[in-house]
Amino acid sequence: MNFRIFIILLCLLPSLSSYAFIERDSLSIDPRWSTWTPREISGDGKWLLTEKIFGNRKQPNESYAVNTQTGQRVLLDNNASRILLDQNRVLVKKAPKWEWELVNLLNPTERTVLKEVKSIENILTLKRYLCFTNNSELQLYDYTKKVPQLIWNTTTVQEYTFNPSKTTLIYRKGEKTSDLYVLDLKSLKEKKLLTEFEGLTNFLWTWNRDETALAVILKDQRILFLDLKTSKTKAIELPPSEEARTNPSFKFFDNNDLYIQYQISSGIIDKDKGLLDVWNGNARDLHLKNSWWLYYDATRSDILKAFVYSQENNRFLELERNRNKEYLPIGVSNYILSYDPFEKDPNMEVPGMGLNLRYTLEQIDPHKVLGELTTAFQMDFFLNRSPKGTAIVYPKGDFWELYDFETHQKTTIPQKLSNDHVLWSSDSKSLFFNDGQNAVQYDIASKTTKALTDLQESKDGLIRFSGYINKGQSYYLDIQKPIVLSIRHQDFGYSLYSYYKNKLTKIVDHSPNKITVMNSNFYTKATHLIWTEQNFNLPHTIMARLNGKTKTILASDIPKELYSWEKQKLITFTDKYGKKLNGILYYPKDFDSSKKYPMVVNIYESLGFMRNNFDVMSLYNPFGFNISLLNDQGYFVFLPDTYVSDEGPGLSAVECVTKGIEAITTEEPAINSKKTGIIGQSFAGYKTAFIVSQTNFFAAAISCSGPQDLVNFYYEYSYSRNSPGWYMFEKSQYGMKTSFGENPEKYLSNSTINYAHQIKTPLLLSACLDDKNVPWEHTRHLYIALKRYQIPTIAFFYKNEIHSLDGMDAQEHFTYKTMDWFDYYLKDNKNIPWITKGVDYSTYSY
Repeated sequence: MNFRIFIILLCLLPSLSSYAFIERDSLSIDPRWSTWTPREISGDGKWLLTEKIFGNRKQPNESYAVNTQTGQRVLLDNNASRILLDQNRVLVKKAPKWEWELVNLLNPTERTVLKEVKSIENILTLKRYLCFTNNSELQLYDYTKKVPQLIWNTTTVQEYTFNPSKTTLIYRKGEKTSDLYVLDLKSLKEKKLLTEFEGLTNFLWTWNRDETALAVILKDQRILFLDLKTSKTKAIELPPSEEARTNPSFKFFDNNDLYIQYQISSGIIDKDKGLLDVWNGNARDLHLKNSWWLYYDATRSDILKAFVYSQENNRFLELERNRNKEYLPIGVSNYILSYDPFEKDPNMEVPGMGLNLRYTLEQIDPHKVLGELTTAFQMDFFLNRSPKGTAIVYPKGDFWELYDFETHQKTTIPQKLSNDHVLWSSDSKSLFFNDGQNAVQYDIASKTTKALTDLQESKDGLIRFSGYINKGQSYYLDIQKPIVLSIRHQDFGYSLYSYYKNKLTKIVDHSPNKITVMNSNFYTKATHLIWTEQNFNLPHTIMARLNGKTKTILASDIPKELYSWEKQKLITFTDKYGKKLNGILYYPKDFDSSKKYPMVVNIYESLGFMRNNFDVMSLYNPFGFNISLLNDQGYFVFLPDTYVSDEGPGLSAVECVTKGIEAITTEEPAINSKKTGIIGQSFAGYKTAFIVSQTNFFAAAISCSGPQDLVNFYYEYSYSRNSPGWYMFEKSQYGMKTSFGENPEKYLSNSTINYAHQIKTPLLLSACLDDKNVPWEHTRHLYIALKRYQIPTIAFFYKNEIHSLDGMDAQEHFTYKTMDWFDYYLKDNKNIPWITKGVDYSTYSY
């Protein structure tokens, strides 16, 4: 061989070996595809900080401040920190010097550089901001004036922190020694709390509920307690221990007593545990002992300690704590919840695995077990204490329950949605919740319920209370301000209501558009509300309610020609059991009814909520699927509902998809039923593969991260859910409602791997190698089965990805491969070498 030719070929080898990864880069995405996302609104409601997010990562996102009265847009610096102030100002920290600038939004060229400023904090309620400079100076500015005024400063500051409400500043200062100070940010009154203060491991303080006291753990494991009302300080010595304490933590009670817990070593070391794990048949803790999930050293038999420290008596009361008895502090003085994290309860959804735990209420001093409170899931999240601290509400069975600590009475709350929060009123006199049909207010004293809305429809809607406050284990609504209700109706239309002083005001009345309320919607005067609206043919639009009037703040500037062609058809169909299901059909670009077009089917469960989503064309998708991109490339896209019938998840998916396709092809004759593909991820990745094992209808399929062997998945231990797989089948998503032992045939008849030999459809597979939800071996096993029977298949195993694709390189790569796969088999575009070479069993590859 000619030596020069040999050298050229040698240089090309790296490119040829990775050809499948770079071959296709011809999909052109218009750079003007974008989404408006509101981020922050100024306290006076005059300016909205919003981000323009582009579908193409090569186009950097843009940030704007938008005047809510005039619509004026001010482009802010990209890749910069931004703090929106009142008085038409914004603080921006930008490259390359990363200096802070104060920008006048009415005249953006008017910029003041804040030199040598390291960090800035906005104190919204006081209209002040605090600067921390490079030379360790704190500077407090009042920005109500035309030029911000320096109103307080101090030097030689080592570190600082705020209370949660940002009304109090705690800081440590000094050059040779370290003194601790407190500053009232409103009155500017300053007090020295401690002299020559040292010993902090960090400056992360814990505050009590009303933010009048705080505490921190010192290096020597004492707890430093500060009472801001009296300016008294106290270093609390923990009970003596010969062994080192590990993992100390504490929480406040309402009376400033402290719940404290930590561990000490028993001195007994089990050397075998450093060598292996032992899983006894009756074991309830199946975490691998060398994993990060454990909070103790598995080679040691640690002793768990818990105490309540009384401020009044300056003494510790020890609580019984061990591996079978843990505590959930609720902040109510002299009361605590206990539970066994490994208890076996036959009424729990997952017997013995602790997903549902039994909680017992205990009085601390004198100690008294007051009885079982509830059996619940994630009690630390759902438990809700009244703002006054005199009662708690929590899920119990199919309803919620209230426990009153003053009367020790329990009251059933008629809230049937146990996975949705019950919210307190700010005066602790009533509760707000969704009864399944209407938003209601429950009066605790009279035990009566009043409907806030009058929705005349079945109980399939979704009601959310927006703008609730989360403070110190309390979730509540400030009844001194309007309460916003966001409603998704059963037809997937949306409404917005405001409820204030017993009056319900309609803001948006049953719009076909999807509405998303901005989280931080109400501020001091409660005069402004921000939300976005979108539909399949309406890009994200930012709306506002300002001083009683609704207006458009920011309409999309995506050129209409990019999406005006989008068309959608909604259908209903029934399966063989008579269950009513929905389907959404999206039409190809430049649709011509005289032509035939291929179709891609995407499934999961009920996808009706997708009908009013605006789909931004993008190459960056979690499993390669993008509706607008497929439409743009000449495909119909169909989203039929699926559900789990008594037949099981796989067989019912076959029934739903078959009936859905029969219905939509009858409605739309332009669909080429011989050129139809299907794609799904996770649960739908399983359904997709199972469907093509039962029918040869589809010309191509793509299955991503699906559990293909149900028996194997049933008997796996999930480290993402911390439970055995059988929970997902008997009590959750897979809907088997029975064990494998009780009905093995049902499991076997719904398991893809058992029918892999029947698959004829070309099947592209993908999996994530770090997936703790669905182990990637499921994809490998199905790939090996398809390889055995020489079914056209290629599998991608993505490194450093968890369950769906998060990395942009992986997202782009698999989107290209998805489009290639469907083009190859649904459009007969055979000029795609990576597929031709990969599925040709007459030859081989490496």
